[in-house]
Amino acid sequence: MGLQACRRNNWDDVMLVSDCLDWANAIRKRSVFCWSLTHLCFSIFQLLNFSDLDVVWVPRECNKSAHTLASWAFRLNLSGTFSLWEVTPTVATMHAFIL
Repeated sequence: MGLQACRRNNWDDVMLVSDCLDWANAIRKRSVFCWSLTHLCFSIFQLLNFSDLDVVWVPRECNKSAHTLASWAFRLNLSGTFSLWEVTPTVATMHAFIL
């Protein structure tokens, strides 16, 4: 969904950050790393036509805030963008100062 938002806003200079090394490498190489994710991979690859795309892997320990937010949204079956006041305070502040 982040890539779709970049497309909608016509952003060409994009940094994609992932805490999954396999996924980051697959996106960099435009290769499918798991046959069961083939359809998802190809859908994402179609969105990757940016003039400047940087794919970065970070260890999960450095990505706790994003991971916590994604886990919270997944548990509640939520998707899209969230305003700060829509996110549970414990989720929004849990790992804000970890780097």
